[in-house]
Amino acid sequence: MPKHKKADNEKIFLLFYLVFIFLAGLYLFSVEALNNNYTFKKNWTVAYFENPDGNDLSFIIENYENLDMDYKYSIVEQGKVLEEDTVFVKVGEKAKVELEKKYNNAEIIIRFNEQQRILKK
Repeated sequence: MPKHKKADNEKIFLLFYLVFIFLAGLYLFSVEALNNNYTFKKNWTVAYFENPDGNDLSFIIENYENLDMDYKYSIVEQGKVLEEDTVFVKVGEKAKVELEKKYNNAEIIIRFNEQQRILKK
């Protein structure tokens, strides 16, 4: 085999190898970007107090459930429901629930999709 033919084959192999490595890296980068996207094919909800150290029971709900959701919450103190309401949260967004009244030793029960979360200070 002539020398220039062998050199051409090596260049073609190297070119295909570099293109393959580039495409594989591009694919892995895109998969990782989707996995780090909180709203892509994820089903979870976050509920937390706005100020966990204070006496204020205002809280925030973040929706990553793949669909817009109604979250029903109840303020319960010693087994007695003091307040109930519903908050609508779109996918990927958060809603702040500000409670005007101050409650002592109350807990917040949040219900959605047959699930329940309890927030208590």
